[in-house]
Formats: sequence, structure tokens, C-alpha cells
Amino acid sequence: MKKLLFIIGLLIVSCSAESIEEDSCRCEKETFTFIQETVTGANGLPILVSFRETISTEVVPCQEEQEQVSNGDDTYYKIECE
Repeated sequence: MKKLLFIIGLLIVSCSAESIEEDSCRCEKETFTFIQETVTGANGLPILVSFRETISTEVVPCQEEQEQVSNGDDTYYKIECE
């Protein structure tokens, strides 16, 4: 009887293959742009520096990872999945 209850408990708690696959894939989309600024170097000459500024981050459905895809308006996005 205890074995039967144990087996029934395992069946109730177990996950289907589909739910395991969905839970194991977590993708995040980061939208960003590049900012350029001029700073003065040690010798007094201007230096153009650029850095990436994150605009937004959101969780998206499971999909293929992508690196620096242009949105067409000087913004970009990348998708990373765990």
C-alpha cells in the first residue's frame, strides 16, 4: 500500500517532457543603443569614446540566440538564452 501511494505521488508531482523543456529555456531580449561622447585625454586632445546603453530588458519565448541585430533606428537588440 505504501508503495502504491509513493508511485501515485510521483506521478502527480512529475513533469511532462514539454513542461521541463519550457522551464529549462529562459530567453532575455535586451534592447540597447550606442552613445558617443568626446572627452579630453591626458595630453589635452579630444578622444571619442563610445559605450553601450541598455534601453530595456524583457523575457521572451524560447528562441534562437542573436547578437546585435539592428532595429533600423540606431537601436539594436540581442537575445540570450540560458
